[in-house]
Amino acid sequence: MVDVLKTERFGELSFDISEALLFPEGIPGFEDDHRWIIVGDDDSLIKWLQSCTSPEVALPVIPALQVFPGYRISLSSSDSDKLGINSLSDVGILLVVSVPVGNPGAVSVNLRAPILVDKETRRGYQFVVLNENYTIDTPLMDVFKVTEGVEDSPC
Repeated sequence: MVDVLKTERFGELSFDISEALLFPEGIPGFEDDHRWIIVGDDDSLIKWLQSCTSPEVALPVIPALQVFPGYRISLSSSDSDKLGINSLSDVGILLVVSVPVGNPGAVSVNLRAPILVDKETRRGYQFVVLNENYTIDTPLMDVFKVTEGVEDSPC
C-alpha cells in the first residue's frame, strides 16, 4: 500500500507502508514516533531517517560499517530479544549524525547510541553501547581518517 507523507524537509514523499521501519519504543527524544522511512539519494552516504508521525523530524544517519568498519558492538540477550534477532548479522546499523548550527565543519557522529534495524522484520531500536571508547560526538572527519584506504567494507 502506497502512502503519502508531507514533510518539512523533503516536501511530499510517496512510500510503500510495508517498507517503513517500526520502532515499537520510538527513538529517544521521539518516543511517540513509531514509524520511520529512510530517505536520500542512492549515491549519498548520508541518508535521513524521516518520521512518519512528525513531518518536521528527520535525523541524518550513516551506515556504521561502511563509514567505520572497525565499529564493534555486542548485544545483551534482552536487547537481542527486543529486536527478535539471533545475531548482529541480522541487523543494519545506523549512526546518527549531528551538524552544529553555524558550524557545519564540526559534523559529528554518535557512536555511543547506534540504531539497529532488523533486516527482515524492519523493526528498529536505538540503544546505548557500553564501550567507553565510543562517544556521542565523534568528529566525522576523524572517522573518515580512520577508514581511509578501507575498501569493500560490509554494511
